[in-house]
Order: sequence, then C-alpha cells, then structure tokens
Amino acid sequence: MQELGLVNFHDEDTTIIVEQKYSTPDNFVVKDVYGCITICYLQQDVETKLVQAQQLLKKRFPIYRIIIFDGAHPMHFLAGVVAF
Repeated sequence: MQELGLVNFHDEDTTIIVEQKYSTPDNFVVKDVYGCITICYLQQDVETKLVQAQQLLKKRFPIYRIIIFDGAHPMHFLAGVVAF
C-alpha cells in the first residue's frame, strides 16, 4: 500500500481509533472480508488533515476521539463485498 503513496496514519497519531468494520462480521455483508488486515491506510493529504482535526478535537473536547471505520484496501478485498 505504501508503494501507492498511502500511509499508515497510526504512525503519526495513535490516539485516533481504528475499527475496521470489514475485518469483523459486524458489517452489512455479515462476514470478515479483510481477514488479518488491521492497518488503516490513507492518502497523505487526508492523513495530515485527520491528524490536525484530532489535535483540534483534543484541545476542545479532551475526552473525544476520532474513529475510522475503513480506509484504503487492496482491490481484491472488494470481491468479497461485491459478491454479497
């Protein structure tokens, strides 16, 4: 994923929560589509803005955190969703 210019935003800010909904059966296809994928990749500019937003949120509402439910993933994972 990194060769495509995507970044693991947790390298920059670990306070943002990642809950990959397609890595659990708790999603609309009711199955684990991603398997062992737990890293959430984003485009660099999205990651930068997300980290800035998290910092602003922490200043104003220290108990709140941003939650990411999905990010970039390899195209072959879409087959599990499309097949649904």
